[in-house]
Amino acid sequence: MNRIIELLNSYNHALSLDELKDFLAISSSTDFKQLIKDINHLIDSHIIFEYDGKYDLTERENRYIGEVILKRNGKSYIYENDLAYEVINKFNLPLLNHDEVVYEKKNMKAYVLNILKHKLVYVVGLIRIRNNKIYFYPDEDNFPKGYKIVNSHEYKLRDKLKVRVYISDYEKKELRIERIIGHLYDTDVQEASLLYSYDIPMEFSRTALNEAESLEKTINISDYPSRHDLSEEMVITIDGDDAKDFDDAISVSKKDDKYLLKVHIADVSHYVTINSALDKEAYKRGTSIYYPDHVIPMLPFALSNGLCSLRPNEKRLAMTVEMEMDNRGEVLQYDIYESIVESKHRMTYAKVNKILAGDEGLIAEYSDIYEMLKEAYELSNILSNKRKEKGGIEFDSDECSFKIVNNEVVDVYIRERGKSERIIEDFMIEANVCVASHMHYLEYPMIYRNHDNPKEDRLDQFISFVENLSYHFKGNKKAIRAKQLADCLEHFKDTIYYPMVSNYCLRSMAKAKYDNIANGHYGLGLDYYCHFTSPIRRYPDLVVHRMLKEYVINHDKIGSEEKDSEKNASIAQKCNDRERTAVELERDLQDFYKCKYMQRHVGEIYEAVISSITNFGFYVKLENTVEGLVHIKTLDGFYELDEDGSLRSDTKAYAIGDIVKVKCKEVDMRRNNIDFILYQPRKRQKWI
Repeated sequence: MNRIIELLNSYNHALSLDELKDFLAISSSTDFKQLIKDINHLIDSHIIFEYDGKYDLTERENRYIGEVILKRNGKSYIYENDLAYEVINKFNLPLLNHDEVVYEKKNMKAYVLNILKHKLVYVVGLIRIRNNKIYFYPDEDNFPKGYKIVNSHEYKLRDKLKVRVYISDYEKKELRIERIIGHLYDTDVQEASLLYSYDIPMEFSRTALNEAESLEKTINISDYPSRHDLSEEMVITIDGDDAKDFDDAISVSKKDDKYLLKVHIADVSHYVTINSALDKEAYKRGTSIYYPDHVIPMLPFALSNGLCSLRPNEKRLAMTVEMEMDNRGEVLQYDIYESIVESKHRMTYAKVNKILAGDEGLIAEYSDIYEMLKEAYELSNILSNKRKEKGGIEFDSDECSFKIVNNEVVDVYIRERGKSERIIEDFMIEANVCVASHMHYLEYPMIYRNHDNPKEDRLDQFISFVENLSYHFKGNKKAIRAKQLADCLEHFKDTIYYPMVSNYCLRSMAKAKYDNIANGHYGLGLDYYCHFTSPIRRYPDLVVHRMLKEYVINHDKIGSEEKDSEKNASIAQKCNDRERTAVELERDLQDFYKCKYMQRHVGEIYEAVISSITNFGFYVKLENTVEGLVHIKTLDGFYELDEDGSLRSDTKAYAIGDIVKVKCKEVDMRRNNIDFILYQPRKRQKWI
């Protein structure tokens, strides 16, 4: 294989199979078979690629690997640092959305040479039968035309069936039906369509389930002599009312002006061992996926809701981060160790918020932890202020919740973050920082959670946005620090614009990612950060636990740093992909549930704020976070997108942040779209 690479390097251009054969002096059939095998291996490894009947190195000057993004207008782009290169498909390759490709750049054009990987495999859509002919209409708007189903005869198809197909031949544009989801108007068929379109593993393998069921069900302290026995200490969990997997617990005490915080995390790595069936299932999923009244877990319920859940009055294995802090929130000393804990109370955010607000009945009921909760709130405030002083940005995004009764969405409302939610958030961040810093200074392999500085153009857009709301940044706008963004958010804190400003600022941020190298966390203002506190639902946290055990607690992997670091890099990349998929699916499912809610409110009038503007209209957001489009065609007069980002006619302009009255015009459940029109009350006729 090295000879092939050296040969392509020396000629600095693509070579045909015959040329490779001649230059390498291959004469026997055995050597020729080996050449084909080596070429295929190099192609699979993305070291070389084939185009126009020849082979060339993937990495050369002015040659790049990127992801193709298809737009609804039929055009395709590759994005680099927020620059958009229009795709030129000169070899007429079967390009699909999110394909990984090799391309060359020239004059803001991306000339695609070859497809390295098709990421789109499954497509969900609607079967229509007209004049005994079968037509397939994909749910994905930017799926290219010309694809045909080739195995329709294997199914008893009827009109308006939702199906999932897989692409059996990209070159020939052939699809094969993989499953019938249901009739378009069947209950829950649209929800199922969304799930199947993302190819999310819905069921665990029988091997993994058997493995989970075979694990020990009770904890005997005598079986774990090396663990710290904390089962008699006052440990509590604080979660949402409907939570079932309790992967974190806390205990807090105060002496003089010092605090002792212990964060206890379920020891999932004790049960989910490397390369086990459970481990393979968890790695494949990467994360649990949450949506209204449902969860698609990373681990079977026997673990996530059972053995690894820190349920009250049950002994559980844990990993504990113990931190002694002063009254400024600075860590004076810490320890990280394996433990056994027993939660004394399963507290909810709602109960703790009421206790901290002075609810006398609940204070009496939970008198044994009342002082601890007050001390926890004190420490939380100290830690939050410390982060703000160091430049951490506190986003209060308007996350929504749903009230569902008998499968009907009866309400959509903003989820409030009270004192208890902030306590848990602050304590988990502190534990994550402690673990990340510890592993970094010891130079042991890790998976970190990094957050890069915002891209300049996105930050420029945010600055323009808040300037339209009469807020101005001081100093050099090209070097905005995180502290300045935090001050900006604080300025809008008690205004009607705050949710929108917070969301806009959040969208201007770079995406946080996992990596085996620590590059800091801009949003939190931290040098080192990781995810350690949710191993039940996030695979990177599980890996962090393993690294801690193998290098810090057991010391049985010393000498394997380089190998494990490379492995962690690969795991981090996989987890980034799975996280992106989960976020996109959760967002789509939320939109679906909002559409279900708005179906019952077509024709109703709302006050809304303009949240974004395009050349085809503007989007409005209701107070309950429901968002929809006011199309430019429904506006009176001729409107164009202005340089300042507003939508403007000769007499009227609409800008982000404007308050408007709208009427819900239509809900498209298949596309998850809500259309609004501006509400203009009829003028009453004056009688003379």
